[in-house]
Amino acid sequence: MAGITDYESMRKVRRVLIGAALLVLGLFLGYTWPRSTAWPNAETGTVLRVSEGAHGAPITFVFRPSGGKEQNFVLASPTPWKSAAQWHAGGLPTCITPGSAKPAGATIGVIAVRSTSGAPGESVVVWIECG
Repeated sequence: MAGITDYESMRKVRRVLIGAALLVLGLFLGYTWPRSTAWPNAETGTVLRVSEGAHGAPITFVFRPSGGKEQNFVLASPTPWKSAAQWHAGGLPTCITPGSAKPAGATIGVIAVRSTSGAPGESVVVWIECG
């Protein structure tokens, strides 16, 4: 009778150890698995200058985050933007007027793209909120 109890307790210990090993393996794979989601950083500041691209080139603008230094960005088309509590899927944001040197307040969503395989890294604007 004592042998059956020992056998059953060994089976329980083995099940617990296998479960723990699978849990550790799952955590390891979940941590190291490539991620395809990106979360933008919201930067509030001022659009200082906007330049229209010549011959179909994209629009570029100079942005200064609150308490930060000037940064140059390219406005990809289409970039979602918000003005007067409404989101728009196309067109130009009201705070991005080509040829304008009049400062306009804005909050931009920026994703930092890492460099890889010789391609340079850069910051990409994924949304703009005017006002």
